[in-house]
Amino acid sequence: MKKLFILALSLLLFASLLVSCSDNETVEDNGSKESLKTDSSTEQPDKKDEIPEGEYALTVEEEHKGLLYEPLKKSYKAGEKVIVKTHILMDASVVVKLNGESVGPQKSVKDENGRFIYNEQEFIMPPQNSVLSLTVGGGMLAPPTYNLTFEPEKDCVRLFEDTFSGEYTAGETIKISSSVDILDAEILLKLNGVKIEETDYGEWQFVMPSEDATVKAYLIGTSWGDDWHYLNIEDRDGILRTIADNYYREGERVTLYSNVLLYLDADCEINVLDYLYMESEGIYEYKFIMPRNDVTLKISEYKEK
Repeated sequence: MKKLFILALSLLLFASLLVSCSDNETVEDNGSKESLKTDSSTEQPDKKDEIPEGEYALTVEEEHKGLLYEPLKKSYKAGEKVIVKTHILMDASVVVKLNGESVGPQKSVKDENGRFIYNEQEFIMPPQNSVLSLTVGGGMLAPPTYNLTFEPEKDCVRLFEDTFSGEYTAGETIKISSSVDILDAEILLKLNGVKIEETDYGEWQFVMPSEDATVKAYLIGTSWGDDWHYLNIEDRDGILRTIADNYYREGERVTLYSNVLLYLDADCEINVLDYLYMESEGIYEYKFIMPRNDVTLKISEYKEK
C-alpha cells in the first residue's frame, strides 16, 4: 500500500513538471513570435520610396551635378510625356539619353527679356523602369546662376521703378538705379549686409556673388516728418503726372512732369523749388517741397509747345 502511494505521488509530480515545461515553451514561443513580428515591421520599405501603382521608376544619372534646370519626378505612367529642362552650357551641350538611346530634338527657351534660360527636350515614358543619363558633349560648363532678392524698406519702395529681383549669373555686373529725386536724405544699398558704393547720382552697381544674395535699400539722414500727406491732382486729362505715388512726407521733394507747359494753382502755400523745360526729353518738370498737410493742385492754364 505504501509503495502504491509513493508511485502515485511520483506520477503526480511528473505530470506537474510536464505542465510547467509546456508553459515555459509557450512563453518562449510567444516571445519568439513577437520578436519576429517586431523585426518584420522594421524591415518594411519607406513609403516615400514606393512607386505608385501603374507608374515606372525614372532614375536620373548626371555626369556633372546641376545639369538639370528643373528636377524630375521619380516615376511616371507609361505613355506620359516627360519634359527635360537642362542648363545652357558654354560651347557645349547636354547630351540626354533614355535607356542608352538619344532623346531629342533640343530647343532653347527664352525669358520675357529675350535671354536664353534653358534647353528643353521631351520623351514618352516607356512601360518599364528607365534610366535617364545626362552628359556633357564637349566645351565647358556655363557659370552657375543664383537668386537676387531686392528688399527696399517702406520709405524706399517707391524710389525704384524696377524690383531688380531675379536670377543672375555669378560674376555678372548688376546695375540698380533710382529715378526719384530726394532732398536732405541719402539712399543706402547693402549687398548681404555690405554697403554698395554709388557709381553716379542715383546709380549703383555690383558683381553678382557665387551665392544667393539680398540687396536692401534704406533711406538715411532724412529730415522729413513722420506723417504722410496726400497730393491730390485735379487733372481729368491726365496731363500732369508724378513718377512716384501720391503720398509724401513733410519736407520731401515732389517731382511732377508734363508734356505741355502748365500753370498750377495749389490750395495752400507751397515752397516751389524748380520749374524747367527739359529739352532733351521734351518734357516740363515741376518741383516743390511737401508741406505739413495734404495738397491739391489744379491746372489753371496750359499751352501746347
